Amino acid sequence: MKGWTDPEPIPHYFFEKFSFNSIVKKTKNGKFECLTNKAENKFQVSFIVYTYEEFDWTGMKVNFSVRNEAYFYDRIKKEEFD
Repeated sequence: MKGWTDPEPIPHYFFEKFSFNSIVKKTKNGKFECLTNKAENKFQVSFIVYTYEEFDWTGMKVNFSVRNEAYFYDRIKKEEFD
């Protein structure tokens, strides 16, 4: 998602709407941060914030494992994602 560098709103949406725990990695300092976590949540999504000053590109990448992606895609098919 080009230009999106604020990882706060999207992970919280995934947490509230779909029960995903969220991990954020900021590549400039290589630091990981767990934004949302609840032990009973079965799914996880990772957000990686990139800042490539030499390429003039800043944005965020969303990563799902296969199982987590299948669950999320199923929610999209059922029109639960807005």
